[in-house]
This record gives sequence, C-alpha cells and structure tokens, in this order.
Amino acid sequence: MQTPWLEVTNMETAEIIGWIATSFFIISYFIDINKMKIIQAIAAGIWIVYGVLINAKPVIIANICVLLSSLITYFNIHAAIINKIKK
Repeated sequence: MQTPWLEVTNMETAEIIGWIATSFFIISYFIDINKMKIIQAIAAGIWIVYGVLINAKPVIIANICVLLSSLITYFNIHAAIINKIKK
C-alpha cells in the first residue's frame, strides 16, 4: 500500500529519476576506482529515491546494499592508501 505523501502523480518524474540513476551508474565505470565508488554510492542513493517513488521495496533494499558496499569499499581503499603512505 502506497502512502499518499509518497504517491507519484506524474510517472515521468519517477522515470527521469530512474534514468538519472542509471546514467550515474554507467558513468562510474569510466572513471578511476576512488571516484567510481562515490559515483556508485550517489547512483544508489538516487535509485533509492526512485524505489520509494514507485513503491518498490526490492529496488530500495538492493540499493541500500549497493550504497553501503560502495561507501565501505571507498573508505577501505582510502584507509589502505593512508596506511601505505605512513609506512
């Protein structure tokens, strides 16, 4: 059941948000690894908004996992770089 304050009256808005998320995700594959993880996290965040707008729990849950994985990987990469510099 969809709550009234989340109801999308114009489905084009949700589709545009979905396409923006897709664009971010595709772009992430063409940049360096550090930026890739941040761009993927942003894309996942946008996908979460899209999932909320269309009331799709699988989209929301999957992209929460992607968002967390991207951020964890990003910070692990940075921690490894900092440890390498300190040695």
